[in-house]
Amino acid sequence: MFKQYSAQGGFFQRSLMGAALATAAALSACGGGGSGPSTAISGQVVKGPVEGAQVCAFQVVNNAKGPALGSCVSTNAQGSYSLTVPVGSGPVWLEATGGTYVDEATGNPTTLPADIPMLSLVNATGGTAAAMVTPLTTLAVNTARQVAGANAQVDETAVRQAVTQVLQQLSLPLGLDLLATAPVVGNNANEYGQALAAISEMVAQGTPLADVLSSGNAGQFSQAFATAQEAVSGGSGSGEGGDGGSSGPTPPAPVTPSTVSASGSVTVGSGSFSPEATGFEVTVESNMGYDVKYRFYHSSQRVVNNVTITDTQELVVTRSRYNTSPEYTYSFYDSTGTLPSAQCSSACDVVVSTPVGGTHPVTVTLGGTDATEPVRGTLVGDATNALWSFNELPATTTSSLMRNGVNAVVRTVDYSSTAFLTTASIELSNGALLSISQQGSQPATAIYNGDGMGLCISNCGITLSTSNGVTTVSLQGTVVGSSTFQGTVTLDSTRSTLSSPELGTLTAVHDTIKSVNNVRTVTYAADLTLINVDGITSVAVTSRNGVVTRVDVSARQGQSILSRSCGDGLSSLGVSPCSGVSLGADGRTVSFSNTALYASVVGGQPVVAATLNGSVVARGR
Repeated sequence: MFKQYSAQGGFFQRSLMGAALATAAALSACGGGGSGPSTAISGQVVKGPVEGAQVCAFQVVNNAKGPALGSCVSTNAQGSYSLTVPVGSGPVWLEATGGTYVDEATGNPTTLPADIPMLSLVNATGGTAAAMVTPLTTLAVNTARQVAGANAQVDETAVRQAVTQVLQQLSLPLGLDLLATAPVVGNNANEYGQALAAISEMVAQGTPLADVLSSGNAGQFSQAFATAQEAVSGGSGSGEGGDGGSSGPTPPAPVTPSTVSASGSVTVGSGSFSPEATGFEVTVESNMGYDVKYRFYHSSQRVVNNVTITDTQELVVTRSRYNTSPEYTYSFYDSTGTLPSAQCSSACDVVVSTPVGGTHPVTVTLGGTDATEPVRGTLVGDATNALWSFNELPATTTSSLMRNGVNAVVRTVDYSSTAFLTTASIELSNGALLSISQQGSQPATAIYNGDGMGLCISNCGITLSTSNGVTTVSLQGTVVGSSTFQGTVTLDSTRSTLSSPELGTLTAVHDTIKSVNNVRTVTYAADLTLINVDGITSVAVTSRNGVVTRVDVSARQGQSILSRSCGDGLSSLGVSPCSGVSLGADGRTVSFSNTALYASVVGGQPVVAATLNGSVVARGR
């Protein structure tokens, strides 16, 4: 049961479903209607229902709020509003400021900040449109703006794509429509209302609301949000009907298989290729040079001299991370040699369309130009619970960086620090890199490749500092070529408290997160330059839909490299799934409690060779 309070301090429940459309007549002081065709926009302002908030509509210009569209309106006691804007206004930027609401976590009447508005965005195409205005829609709008960059035009499609990213980062149901679904709060809260209650609890636990409303990266709140969800739902308890006397590790939850589909066909040379019905993979990975990779394949088997051989035809389409506009390359390979190989590395005439919604069928159309062999046709692939962009990987980086006075959106930072050299390679949303290096205690230098090649080797105004595992890169008027940088970039570090009596400890300094369809693999690695140091060198944790399915550990003992594992692939030997290991809601924290790892098989039986305890935390992208 979620905690909800009235202004008098008692429990209450309030259904807001459909209230916006019912109050259109009551809130008739709507600006911008005029006598021509118009779009009627209605919705609710909810963080708890906000009464007396000012809801204003604006055009969107260069990824920011533009000219006002008529007059502002006020919300009623249910947080409902309605206004009209002319058709042809394009994307409509909605912001809500002021007003009061009853905080779900504390039960206290609270005023919405006047200086940091809650946001939403909808397209004005005539008729009616619904637009909720909540902390979650605000995160989605800011995420869309960050992904698009300073000069791009953000519309409802971009915001809906960002909604999916926010839902994934906060482990919320992917089918939840944050823009059009009315939150229901109270004891019978719907999923939206429950999520907003967790936001309030998160703020009560110390996360400033201003940070949430100004962020374009929901991933930075994933752990705090998960903790708040646990608090408002009353904790996990012992389960219904439990007797409190059970012992031993809790068995892992069943793993839901991913639904995968592939269809279509392409011509390759004088032949054709069609993927098998489930022959599709979508891959994203940190610390790699691509944004997303789509693989369509068809496998078949044949027997030669009593040996089974698997033949594969596959088409791989890849989008680079280092381009301001989408640039796709592709390659085709046929292990049978029936079809010719084909490869294109630039100007490949590839168009990729990803519809918005609870699932993401991706449509890839190839025009057949600039390749060793022409490839023409259309393929469609889908996989549930997959990640579809580098930006959807768990992240901890936050930024206030400005370049020449304009917000410079940071996608990721590759950071490394040893006793001799510290480097921070800051990747911006336009594909450019700002590379900072510092040798020992010497002043830091910088290289920027965004407008030619700029270099700063003295008086750069750069400081790097680390406290409690968080690194801050500060640039104060840093001039690199024709660019001047101002602001800070902060990033978490890879951390470990992992230990094993048999294998030693892991001092993790690097991590990689890879997603293939609904499978995630997080790898934590030690500094491999310390070649003569005994202990755990790497831990790879594989999960499906948030449930850990396999753990692989490598360790050094003298001149020997040991491998220990549990989970998938060992069931035929009578080994149960990995026990005592769990993946956090943030997708980057793994906890171990007496987790048994197995080595070789002796007399047909697997042997427990090590146990793990502690936790590891990945920095993510």
